[in-house]
Amino acid sequence: ERRLLEVASERSRCGTILKCITDGLLVINREKLVVLRNNAVARFLPKASQPDIPFPLAKLEDPKIEQLIDEIFEDDPGPRIVSQELALGESTFMVNISPVIEPKGETSGAVAVFHDITELKKLETAKSMFVSMVAHELKSPLAATEGWLNLLLSGLVKDDPKETKHVIERSYIRVKTLRNLVAELLNITAIETGNFQLHRSNVEVAAIARQAVEAAGDKAGDKSIELALTDRSPEETKTALADEEALTLIFSNLIDNAIKYTPQGGKIMVQLAQNGMYVSFSVKDSGIGIKAEDLNKVFNEFYRIKNEDTVDIPGTGLGLSLVKRLVELHQGQIEAQSTPGTGSVFTVRIPLS
Repeated sequence: ERRLLEVASERSRCGTILKCITDGLLVINREKLVVLRNNAVARFLPKASQPDIPFPLAKLEDPKIEQLIDEIFEDDPGPRIVSQELALGESTFMVNISPVIEPKGETSGAVAVFHDITELKKLETAKSMFVSMVAHELKSPLAATEGWLNLLLSGLVKDDPKETKHVIERSYIRVKTLRNLVAELLNITAIETGNFQLHRSNVEVAAIARQAVEAAGDKAGDKSIELALTDRSPEETKTALADEEALTLIFSNLIDNAIKYTPQGGKIMVQLAQNGMYVSFSVKDSGIGIKAEDLNKVFNEFYRIKNEDTVDIPGTGLGLSLVKRLVELHQGQIEAQSTPGTGSVFTVRIPLS
């Protein structure tokens, strides 16, 4: 009786352990019957939650799993592991299947363990996209700078101070673009690793806004875009407790983004207001707009909308992500509204001093 109680206790303990394992688990015998499963496997293989055990493996209705099990049974006996990535629903799993070897060396079944690697695959995809985008973004300004400098070195530029200055200015603009890209990458990395420092003090938001609009004037002018700043509550002093450099970066990124996605002859309006406990500012453009399904993703790192309107617009997908991080570090809020073909509005709220 004591022995039977020990066996029952051991089985109960094993059952509890299997239920607590977060990886999916299936045990299949030689007759291809599922003789054991844990709770985790039912999350991504609903057919595995059959009420009665055993049940035929075919009831899972997944030929890829059946094929892996066949491979285990057909190969030469002995300890081994068959591993393969499988897409099940919207998730990706690394499936490891091993034979169950009896003391006499016979294979009596197989154990399949399903480990969810969806997030790792997303990270891998993001990394590949990041390398591709950064390489592209670095290549264009580098090639342009090299071209301008070769023009100077070749002597093709006439001995005219104005022409020489023009070439140097164009090279400087391209180098500045590179520096901004590197700065974005360093800032994102610093925020991710917790090494980003904010030096918050009383900052006059209207002054920062004016500087950002003035700095973007030439870029807007190149596309004949009307860029204007309005203050909806000029009588209020809009002083925020903020990092001046970070606030400048927020304004610059939002305005630059609006210029990039606004066609020739468009209009961009930067508006300031005091809204309760916040200083709010919005950047409204008459650009190509964003579809509803893309609107919630525009703040994701490396995310870029891909369609016929954006194919020739450069970018890394880091600007809006950095803006969102900086706003949140200030305990502020950011939201986006858009209508395809009409334009977009990005609104930021920073707490008053």
